[in-house]
Amino acid sequence: MFTERINRVRALCEAQSLDAIVVTNPDNVRYLTSFRWGIHSILLVSMQQAILVARPTEYQQAVEESFGCEVVLSQHKRPEQVIAKYVSSVARVGYEPLSMSKHSYDTLRASLPDQVSLVESQDMVTEMRAVKEEWEIANIRKACVIYDQMAERVIPNLKTGMSELEMENLLEFEARRLGADGFWFPSIVVSGPRSALPHGAASSRTVAPGEFLTIDMGPMYHGYPSDATRTIAFGAVSAEMQKVYDTVYDAQLQTLQACKPGAIASHVHDVSVRVIENAGYGRYYNHGVGHGVWGPPAVAPGSDRPLLPGMVVTIEPGIYIPGWGGVRIEDSVLITEHGHEALHSYTKHLVVRD
Repeated sequence: MFTERINRVRALCEAQSLDAIVVTNPDNVRYLTSFRWGIHSILLVSMQQAILVARPTEYQQAVEESFGCEVVLSQHKRPEQVIAKYVSSVARVGYEPLSMSKHSYDTLRASLPDQVSLVESQDMVTEMRAVKEEWEIANIRKACVIYDQMAERVIPNLKTGMSELEMENLLEFEARRLGADGFWFPSIVVSGPRSALPHGAASSRTVAPGEFLTIDMGPMYHGYPSDATRTIAFGAVSAEMQKVYDTVYDAQLQTLQACKPGAIASHVHDVSVRVIENAGYGRYYNHGVGHGVWGPPAVAPGSDRPLLPGMVVTIEPGIYIPGWGGVRIEDSVLITEHGHEALHSYTKHLVVRD
């Protein structure tokens, strides 16, 4: 499988008149080799070779985990210097501009003969990850089940007086116990006025009656992520709280219905905007309705690409009112041959705790 992926990279290189590509995005390194600790590693794919350069601290792990490539120890050299000797006689070498630092680029450039050109590879490998294979979808499904089971088991035990950090710890521990092997992003567990922070980090703040709590987490299974958000309430729910929640709930349902093969990503986003604007909360909605799960595409303004079967995206409209609070409801969503499948089962009706 990994050899087949590397051969696909070679075909793409050939189509772009590249003799090789240097892969530095850790997710792309893992996609092509299975090596999960690619933060400090570099993969070279040429027409003849696939070379993974690993530091001494990761070398043995790379040997044990990697497929479809030769693992080379960097010793006391920088990985870019090791890579350079394998491509010193070619003409055009691609690189990933979004993940290669300036220092890394300068080191590679200085290590290569002048006649070798470095060319931006236009996210070639990242784009390969957009449409998932069946076994990848199976792992994402399992990661989504872990989120749902975590929510089912922990949310009934959450109550006023508990801190955001305490709640986050309970949730993450349960996800680990259920089989999560990590989290795709830092968990977002925010309450009260802090629930108006779309990417807020948990704090020592304690939850009080009459407040929302937003739980946005991404448990991973075998390296593949879920991403879901549920917003719950504590104590009495005011009329304004119910209206905001119902608006986001309606926006999410209508946006999900727009998810189907051929739908333009930005048009899907626009569905959520219309619902929230019509309810009078347009100025409090400040992000795209979704993004790809471990790969493209963004479901946001300006994203003119069509959704395709096998893509997994998030649908996560939200309303965030500074000083008051916010609501977000999110599912990971598989685009199917005839429509979509929301991969989460935990209820999206408003759950109210004491």
